[in-house]
Amino acid sequence: MICGLLLAKEQVVAIAQPNKEQFSMLVDDLLLLINFVYHTPSLLQSETWTPICLSSFDARGFLYAYVVFLTNNVCLLLLSSQQSPEQFPHFQAKKEFVVQRLEEIGAMDDIEASVKNHSEWQPHSDLPLLQHFIYKNELTGECAEPELTFPFDNEDFGTRLELLNQYATVHHLMFPTPADHQARASQVLGKRLSSLQEATAARTVYERSETGLFVGMCSADYRLFVWFDSLATICEAREQIKVLLDRLRHDEKLMSIALFLSSSGFPSVSLLGIWP
Repeated sequence: MICGLLLAKEQVVAIAQPNKEQFSMLVDDLLLLINFVYHTPSLLQSETWTPICLSSFDARGFLYAYVVFLTNNVCLLLLSSQQSPEQFPHFQAKKEFVVQRLEEIGAMDDIEASVKNHSEWQPHSDLPLLQHFIYKNELTGECAEPELTFPFDNEDFGTRLELLNQYATVHHLMFPTPADHQARASQVLGKRLSSLQEATAARTVYERSETGLFVGMCSADYRLFVWFDSLATICEAREQIKVLLDRLRHDEKLMSIALFLSSSGFPSVSLLGIWP
């Protein structure tokens, strides 16, 4: 096994990378894996052994994935560089070990509860002018956003598309140099993207539109895009962003637990004891 992933409703719960010299997960490949797993209905029905090309890691070759859903939301994915289907029983044994450990520490119930309660994550609920945000941890590559709440419909595609377009406008003002897709490096999970600071034209950008005040901020540690009510002043936006950032930094330990080895400054996966 070169990598193990525990996923819950398209989000990473834990990752094990026992040999980072051989394989380190890239953020682009992680997104590809998540989309593949949760948008291939047949995977939900049985244990599967399948080839998969992670193009950012190696566009000319394949890895092999053992995929099994432990519940309707929770998926275990184990990657191997070896094609042989004889590994299937070996990975089944690993699955049984992981399931046993998750049940022993009560993690399965906690994961399911977290999935059900995701809509309740509203760290900005008492900030009256702040309507929505997207936050990226530049070290881990993780992104976080709350669901839209009344009077906006989180399930309305048009609303979300307009919001993303506004964020894209702010992002372009901060990083105006068009990225060469062929030359663009994918971020290694757990490492900052070294080219980020070089491409930054502005660390803070304000943009008003018919729908509100949009703010973009970035540093070596984070990237933040925020949507404020049209009545918000820049001074009010700054004050509320400061409060929001303090809360999100506090949340990061919860978001990033079990992702990386202790040498990177994060808790060791082995502390949870869920990986064989």
